[in-house]
Amino acid sequence: MQLIPFTKDEAIDICDDFEDLIGTKFSNEDYTLCKISDVVVAPFGDELFKIYMSYYVSLANKSEAIGFYTGNDYDVYVLAHEVEDSSLFHYVTIRDYAELKGVTYTFPVQ
Repeated sequence: MQLIPFTKDEAIDICDDFEDLIGTKFSNEDYTLCKISDVVVAPFGDELFKIYMSYYVSLANKSEAIGFYTGNDYDVYVLAHEVEDSSLFHYVTIRDYAELKGVTYTFPVQ
């Protein structure tokens, strides 16, 4: 299935709907115990997300981290850090998270 990007407003609404995840536990694909530290609106696409994450880590501010992006295509990511080493981040798109956890949510379709 090819993912389509969200609009900025859609991504913000989704992010707000899932903000209660922050502080909950999450096991990644390696079953490493993690704690969800944030749910963020980020640019759509792997390369742009990597740039976003470099800003997110260095600025420690999700609002400032997105400042470089001037496009219109967005996604929402769940960010988690390992409980044993909080410097190690893991991430998953909100759609993948919902599928992995069996969360029923109607994502916008364009």
